[in-house]
Amino acid sequence: ASPSSTDADLASELESAQIGTRVKVHYRGTSADGTEIESNVSGEPLEFLVGAGQVLRGVERGVQGMRVNETRCVKLEPAEAYGEYVEGKCMTVAIDTIPEGTKAGDMVMFEDGKRCTV
Repeated sequence: ASPSSTDADLASELESAQIGTRVKVHYRGTSADGTEIESNVSGEPLEFLVGAGQVLRGVERGVQGMRVNETRCVKLEPAEAYGEYVEGKCMTVAIDTIPEGTKAGDMVMFEDGKRCTV
């Protein structure tokens, strides 16, 4: 990930991202076997306030201490991401039942009241 920031947040490239810093990050998320899960490298950066709980805990941990234009590889443990895989807790649904614009990590509620994380 390589965060950048507004002039007010990181006054110079010598400062690093800390709790309370607003950052913009390009990232590439992969599974343990290297399969790409999601990426915004060729698109707009993800902007968030470090420490505000707007992104996965592991992502917040990973950007702390980074400087403008720095690149870093961060391994997220399940507890810092989407949790451990639990057999029987996964379900298959038709793609047309998922609201448009839903992305990985979003919570979805279905008509029958069931909720799940995408």
